Amino acid sequence: MAAALAMALFRCFGAGRTAVGKGDDSEAAGAEHAAIRVASAPYQGGGNLPHDATAETLKPATPYLKRTGDGRPFLQGSRCRTCGETFLGTRQHCARCHARDSMELVELGSHGKLYNYTVVHRSYPGTTVPFVSAIVDLETGGSLKGNLIDIDPDTLSFDMPVEVVFRGAEIANPAGRGFISHFFIPAKERQAA
Repeated sequence: MAAALAMALFRCFGAGRTAVGKGDDSEAAGAEHAAIRVASAPYQGGGNLPHDATAETLKPATPYLKRTGDGRPFLQGSRCRTCGETFLGTRQHCARCHARDSMELVELGSHGKLYNYTVVHRSYPGTTVPFVSAIVDLETGGSLKGNLIDIDPDTLSFDMPVEVVFRGAEIANPAGRGFISHFFIPAKERQAA
């Protein structure tokens, strides 16, 4: 069952630039699959996950999806203290400057720009099509692959601002029920600080 779900999520999200390779370190093998508690009212799948209602346990679909103490989901990355490069997931060594033991864990940003995308019209059974598979360059550094949702594919443009949201993984595939994953949506106008 878990292998089938992992394969379904891989088919939906792909390995792409979000893949966690052999050189990555997990804090603990079990911690990767620890449940994420997020608030919902009650959770029906899809939609943003509100933080003001009853709590529901959803498992992270990826090992780099973490949560804060209050249950807010976020994406974790590693930033090199030597060169400043940011990577998705946990790493001990920098792939850019090859510095060893100079990586620090960081919370990746929730906004970025659309770097590249494709509209997928044919996929594996059970996967809702069409969907937009996108690569986003985050404003805090690093790149991330995921599905761009809540947008007409005909209105897409390179460098358009997007926002990272967390929703039930069943949006991409019914086998994702019970898991939480990241998606992209067009960014709302941001208030000037």
